Amino acid sequence: MSGKINKGQGVIWIILIIAIIGIIGFWLSRNRSTSLTVTAPILSVTLTPTMQAAATPTISPTPTQTLNDINKSLNDLNSSSTNVDKALNDSQININQ
Repeated sequence: MSGKINKGQGVIWIILIIAIIGIIGFWLSRNRSTSLTVTAPILSVTLTPTMQAAATPTISPTPTQTLNDINKSLNDLNSSSTNVDKALNDSQININQ
């Protein structure tokens, strides 16, 4: 007797699963046109010319340096890099200690 009840429950579960799949398929087919098609609104842009004065570019001269100023700057840079080199500890570490 219990074997017939279990077989009946299996048939009901199969019908229920098929019904759920059918409902999901029907829902997807009805909503497909609205969810997959995305259209952007069409923008219409009209350009109207305006009468404005042409912008005049401003040109500023670059500051010039004399050769002595450049030489002094290079010497300062060289001395500062020498100070950095002196501050570094380049001694090798003995890893066999």
